[in-house]
Amino acid sequence: IFTLQELQLISQLAIKYNTIVLMDEVYEWMIFDINKHIRMNTLPGMWDRTITVGSSRKSFSATGWKICYAYGP
Repeated sequence: IFTLQELQLISQLAIKYNTIVLMDEVYEWMIFDINKHIRMNTLPGMWDRTITVGSSRKSFSATGWKICYAYGP
């Protein structure tokens, strides 16, 4: 899990070098302890620079299902 500070650093670099960030959020709902999931595309300037990939397979323990999704600009 990336911390807010780590995501901010990545977003600053993506903006500086005009690049797209691919976020693998397949395990987004599997959070333990005090950690919090922060989506990269919610940071300032990152909505148009982030492609997010996820899967209901991991979120819903649907072993064998080949269902995934991606969204971005």
